[in-house]
Amino acid sequence: MVIPRWPPIVYNDETPAGSDTTLWDSPLASDNCPCRKPNPGMALEYLEAHPEIRASLSVMIGDTDSDVEMGRRLAAETGGCAVFRIDHRNDPEADVTFASLAEFARGVGSALEG
Repeated sequence: MVIPRWPPIVYNDETPAGSDTTLWDSPLASDNCPCRKPNPGMALEYLEAHPEIRASLSVMIGDTDSDVEMGRRLAAETGGCAVFRIDHRNDPEADVTFASLAEFARGVGSALEG
């Protein structure tokens, strides 16, 4: 949900297919902001402002260790959040690892069709 170099897509059961939300973290690490990865503050604020979104049906998609950690922390805070990693190597901390963004898109497309 919060990735500075690569914008993520947030899907949930309340959002029509094809729509998305992108959140960015921008404070410096020295600011120790709860909204900076791997802290889940920005995602928690967004979920609080949008109670129609069920966190347990949200997905964190990222390509760094801090993205995965942020998704894990968000899941711990909310009771749910799937964590997808985009990387050529399998990440045991992620729920699912895709080798590329294209592979992820194919997987989502297949799931929506099936």
